[in-house]
Amino acid sequence: MSDEEVQACVRRAEDDYETMKDRCHDLYERLENSGPIVYIKKETLNKWVAKYFKQELISIDDLIGCIEDLDGELEHLKEEFEDYKENVSENYKPIY
Repeated sequence: MSDEEVQACVRRAEDDYETMKDRCHDLYERLENSGPIVYIKKETLNKWVAKYFKQELISIDDLIGCIEDLDGELEHLKEEFEDYKENVSENYKPIY
C-alpha cells in the first residue's frame, strides 16, 4: 500500500470517528433529555403480547409502539370485515 493510500485510509477513519462521536453525543443528549427509561421483563407480559418481542427486557416505549401497531392492524381488519359483510349483502341473496 502506498503512502498516499495509507493517508487516505487514515483520513477516512478520522472522518468516520468524528461522525460516530457526533452521533453518540446526539444520542446521549436525547436520552438525557427524555428522562428515565423504564423496562419490564418479557416474562411478566401476557403470552399474546410477549410473542412480539425477542429481547428479555422491553422498554415502555417499545411496548406502547407494539400496542399502537396492533391497534392499527385491528382497525384495518375491522374495515376489511365491514367491506366483506357489505359485499356479501350486496352480491348474494339468502337461500331458504
